[in-house]
Order: sequence, then C-alpha cells, then structure tokens
Amino acid sequence: MKKTLNTINAGSHASVVTIDAGRCATTRLESLGVYPGTELSVVVNEGRGPLIISIGDGRLILERGIASKVVVH
Repeated sequence: MKKTLNTINAGSHASVVTIDAGRCATTRLESLGVYPGTELSVVVNEGRGPLIISIGDGRLILERGIASKVVVH
C-alpha cells in the first residue's frame, strides 16, 4: 500500500519517494521543489481543504488531489 502526502498528519515529517502523476503535474511539483528525495513536513492537513507543507524555509499550499499523487516514506 502506498503512503501518499495527503495521508500524513500535521506536524509529521516525510521524504518524497516518487510522484505518481502525469508529466505536467510532475514538472509543476518539481519546479516547486517537490521531487524524489525531498524532505518535507506537513504544517496543515485538515478536513477537505488544501495541505500546507514546509520545505526548507518555504511553505507551499497543495490541492488535496495533487498531494495524493506524491508518494512518501
């Protein structure tokens, strides 16, 4: 069973294993700094709204559908 970014609780850390999406979504995520090997933490993951993640000194808001394409460890 794959563990995806949208299943990670707020306050938890994860490492990106792969992005299971099409070329456009993968390229977009990679341009934002989300690519295999990236260490990140989940800041907000509540209900049905977007996720807020932290990578280094920056924060990103990701739609839940896109977050479900990011496989983490």
